[in-house]
Amino acid sequence: MLEPFRSQVPPRVFTHPLELPISPTTGRNRDGLRQADRLLKDAGWIIRDHVRVHKETGEPLTFEMVVSYAEHERMLLPYVDNLKQLGINARLRKLESNLMVNRLRNYDYDATVRKIYTYTLPYPSRMRSQFTSAYADVPNMTNYAGIRNPVVDALVEAVASARVDEEMFVAGRALDRVLRWNFYVIPDGHPVDRHIVYWDRFGHPTLGAEHLTWTGFPHLWWLDAEKEARVDAGMADMRGKPGN
Repeated sequence: MLEPFRSQVPPRVFTHPLELPISPTTGRNRDGLRQADRLLKDAGWIIRDHVRVHKETGEPLTFEMVVSYAEHERMLLPYVDNLKQLGINARLRKLESNLMVNRLRNYDYDATVRKIYTYTLPYPSRMRSQFTSAYADVPNMTNYAGIRNPVVDALVEAVASARVDEEMFVAGRALDRVLRWNFYVIPDGHPVDRHIVYWDRFGHPTLGAEHLTWTGFPHLWWLDAEKEARVDAGMADMRGKPGN
């Protein structure tokens, strides 16, 4: 399926699985910064007087990210600090909801934080709105990365027009490889599972997709008398200790 597009996609689409780098948990990602510095220099962006500028035009490299939620702001602050270490004039701006909506409607940003949903069965209209060239400049759509790629357009239609499961799966995997190797997004990590905190008073079946709500809480559960007695005894013991 991808062979006709070989000259239009990054060569690594055919040779390498995309493995996202794992950053150290210390917050001091020196190896990542060094690699970023090399890539920037290869692209013509050098350091001059501690500022990242284009080696031919002298134009400084600026980068503004807009968000509307405090949790996104907290998440991106270390990223902005790393960009500044690279000499990039990086800014993080938190906007009111109405201003954010207008920015998104008109694609008035360098970068922002959005969710890209995947579905058990694809929705052709949503895929076209998110990924295809026809919607890259149309206001109020969701092609937030501004993707204009004829290969992506063709693969989206291949997914949408598939008549049997195998055709859809093959086209979907091909689309995924092309999207990921073009680096239209900066993936943000998150836990694989949903984390729910609750008193361990309950019994439930072995947890799996068929027994879970979308939040990760069990559909089926019941009060377990033995667990409840253990929790009550523990809480009574805590209340009886000085300072509790």
